[in-house]
Amino acid sequence: MNLKMLVLGCVTAAAFGLPAYAADPMAGYYGNTLVVTTPKGERKVSYKADHTYASVDGEGKTSTGTWEVKGSDLCMTRLQPPPDKDRAGAHCRPLAADKKAGDSWENTNDEGRKMSFKLIAGQ
Repeated sequence: MNLKMLVLGCVTAAAFGLPAYAADPMAGYYGNTLVVTTPKGERKVSYKADHTYASVDGEGKTSTGTWEVKGSDLCMTRLQPPPDKDRAGAHCRPLAADKKAGDSWENTNDEGRKMSFKLIAGQ
């Protein structure tokens, strides 16, 4: 194999590999912490590329579960501690896609109350 073929192969691999990573709307969340502030208090959530999450509220209560992107929504299913029957299953919210550490934004919850979000570097 000559040098020209090797370089062409590397460039091609990089060109086709990069869009797959860029297409992940959650990529900026991995390795970082989402701080969610609601009228009920603050919660910190860490998302992993393996589609799991862990969160802790202001009182130190933790929960873990799975997540998936469905269309333009982020759907989360709590596994531990097991949710009450009325909170079982996936709960979906509009996804704030393509965020990175340092970004902050606001939204409203189902009751029309303001929620603020900040993505901070590290976990």
